Amino acid sequence: METLAHIWPVIHHDRHAGHAVVGIRQGADGDAIESRELDVGQQLGSAAGARTGSAQEDYLTGMVQDAACADEDPWPWTALGVFQAIRSAVRARFGTGSLSGVRVLVQGTGNVGASLAHQLAAADSHVDVSDIDLDRANAVADAIGGHVVQPSDVVGYECDVFAPCAVARVVPQQTLPQLACSIIAGGANDTLEDASCADGLAAAGILYVPDFVVNSGGVRFVHAQRSAWDREATTDFIEQIGVRVTEILDDAASSERTPLETAGLMARQLIDAKRSEIAAGGRQLRPSVAV
Repeated sequence: METLAHIWPVIHHDRHAGHAVVGIRQGADGDAIESRELDVGQQLGSAAGARTGSAQEDYLTGMVQDAACADEDPWPWTALGVFQAIRSAVRARFGTGSLSGVRVLVQGTGNVGASLAHQLAAADSHVDVSDIDLDRANAVADAIGGHVVQPSDVVGYECDVFAPCAVARVVPQQTLPQLACSIIAGGANDTLEDASCADGLAAAGILYVPDFVVNSGGVRFVHAQRSAWDREATTDFIEQIGVRVTEILDDAASSERTPLETAGLMARQLIDAKRSEIAAGGRQLRPSVAV
């Protein structure tokens, strides 16, 4: 599968991503724990944010001196990017730029999923939602005039677009024959169990838009914040995700590659080009930090 590090280059960005997962083990020496976290924080230097599952999370977050999204959450911008990606995918699959009447199942009604559902409903799509938190799903469905699909019924639910916006790996190999959608494009990371699922989806006639392109609105927002862009420039930048999706889908169709292969190849080509550019200037491209 392609990784988080592919998000930046595939959107023609000069930065590359770093992703760290830090596990904190309780020890007798609290100072030793703090010291280990200090080393990680110094390696990261600057990060888009840090999420840990420990009560001692301040050990890491306290070391991040340049954290983005401190004043504004990125999730509405992520949802905007997903919306634009879906519109481009619908155009590629059905030949229309209108989302009116398009049936979409949004899986996950958290921040991104709920915002996406509202945007789709405003575009006159028929939007159904699903979530393990039925109260949350019902609240979103009531607000947009949609229906709630039980989590057990998501696989095989007939729709034009399946938009996973919750957990990862919701499309394993064994579910491919049961899927009844035409397009898969959502805000969740790592939608597919593995890269071979992309081949299975293509064989089944299902258009899969790579998740690391669809959900890149959040990292685009980070760049917009760091660049001090106004909302108009930020919106335009994130809406360009739709343009990128169109390019990927067009190239995939003409080359007979899957969109996942095409997007991954694009990312690698851009990374190689940036390496060559930096090397020509006598500098080195520092790899992403992985902990």
